[in-house]
Amino acid sequence: MHHYDNVPTVNWDDGQHAMQAKMQVLKKEPVVLNMPDGMDWTVDDTAFHCRQDGEVLVDCQGSELLRHLARRNDLPGLEQVAEACAESRSRVDLHPTRQRIVVHE
Repeated sequence: MHHYDNVPTVNWDDGQHAMQAKMQVLKKEPVVLNMPDGMDWTVDDTAFHCRQDGEVLVDCQGSELLRHLARRNDLPGLEQVAEACAESRSRVDLHPTRQRIVVHE
C-alpha cells in the first residue's frame, strides 16, 4: 500500500487551489488533492491504464484521467492540473472512498 505522509495536500475548495496543485505537478513533486463531497468517480480503469488495488485505482494515466473527471464533475481547475500532468507525464492514484486524488511520477 502507498503511504503519502510527507506529501503536500491541497484541499480542492471550489478549485481555488488548482494553481498550487498545478505548480507541484509541474515541479514533478507528488501532491494529494482532497476532492469535494458528491464527486462522480465513475472511471473505466482500462481506458486510463490503471491497476486495481482493492478499492483504489493506481498508476493511472494522469492527464487523461483528470481531464475525464474534470468534465464529468464540471471542475475546470482540474483541467489545469491535467495539463500539468501531461507536461510532467505524471501518474495518478484514485481513492474514491477517501475522496482524494494522488498525483505522482
